[in-house]
Amino acid sequence: MRLHMWSWLRRWRAPWSMLFIVLLAALALPGCQVGPLTIGAATPPTLPHGWSWYRDSVYPFDTPVPPGWQALGYWYWYTRDKQLCDRVVDLVPPASQPTYIEGNPDGVWNAVRITIPNTCPEWTTADLHGWTHAPTTTVAGTAAQRYTRSDEAGIQQYVVTKIGGRQYVFYFDYSYTSATPQPQASRRLAIFDTILKDFFYHGQ
Repeated sequence: MRLHMWSWLRRWRAPWSMLFIVLLAALALPGCQVGPLTIGAATPPTLPHGWSWYRDSVYPFDTPVPPGWQALGYWYWYTRDKQLCDRVVDLVPPASQPTYIEGNPDGVWNAVRITIPNTCPEWTTADLHGWTHAPTTTVAGTAAQRYTRSDEAGIQQYVVTKIGGRQYVFYFDYSYTSATPQPQASRRLAIFDTILKDFFYHGQ
């Protein structure tokens, strides 16, 4: 009787042992982790209708691009010796026609700019005279400080945070013109908030 039960137990245990080994091997594969089980990188969130994604070729992030806008990524010089030390991505509405001279765009207005210092000094608030603190927001799951300034000429905002150990600075500019009147400022601010909300970091 004992021999018969042991034989049955061995036959029952064999497939479960094999399944256990397969699971261990799967968990050892790159991109897999335990608790909860995740395979591969996370995917960006679903964007509003008409929006698209820009994936940067230097740093591990995707930024939403509003309908009809263009995304322009480039290196920017900050120091007097014109060493390219900032990574910049401009999100430019259709009305703007930027030109680029030595890494410094000219003619970009009413746009959103993302700056990631590489070898340039990190951004500070030392020169923000007349700016006020706005409520803290969240970018890529990280708390970010918002600074704002508005007057008869328009609205500007900075949102500053660190993601993956590197500083990210989001700049919003909306200058009042006949093409960008003051009553439409809230609509443009909503676009900026969508960019911040859905900004996607896929680094470690």
